[in-house]
Amino acid sequence: MAVYLDDGAIDSSLQLHKAHVLEVLIIELSRQCPVEVDVGKCIANAVDRKIFVDVPSLVCFPSLKYLYLFRVVFKDDDSLARLLSNCPILKLLYVDRLDQDNVRNFSIKVPSLKTLWYNYLPAHILEGSLVIDTPNVKKMFISDNSGNSCSIENNPRFDEAGINFFCNPDDKFMRSLSSAMNLEIILTQERYVSFF
Repeated sequence: MAVYLDDGAIDSSLQLHKAHVLEVLIIELSRQCPVEVDVGKCIANAVDRKIFVDVPSLVCFPSLKYLYLFRVVFKDDDSLARLLSNCPILKLLYVDRLDQDNVRNFSIKVPSLKTLWYNYLPAHILEGSLVIDTPNVKKMFISDNSGNSCSIENNPRFDEAGINFFCNPDDKFMRSLSSAMNLEIILTQERYVSFF
């Protein structure tokens, strides 16, 4: 299901959606969409409209396996953390970030995750961090020219990885890639090179 957030389209899309279980939710902000859109509220509206069977009052996506976050503006770091922590069987996460997404420390803590795509190409070098805490991830593709620090927790074992940084990752990050059967690393001074 794709939800486009402009001119009240989210309400009409959710009213027309009749499936008993929502396995994929895509929230996309168009250029005409105001920056202050509350993604958490949109997700809560989806749950309140009984898209899931027996969904508790708290936002929870017990069946969601694929999540695509295209230029989503979050309220803060905690909003992102709450969204990801309530996706207990998430297998694939695709993130394409905006400069102004209100997340300074982007933390991906999803034990069930198998594939991660992360793209962050801001216009200016920004202070912040990327923390990947996904012990079961097998495929990871990161393109990041923000200058942020990047760390990996729990020593995942990758089958495939593609890394494109405008900064120097630490030794722990690089050691975590040693198990990858297919590996591409680009460490460059040129910005805006991407795998996407």
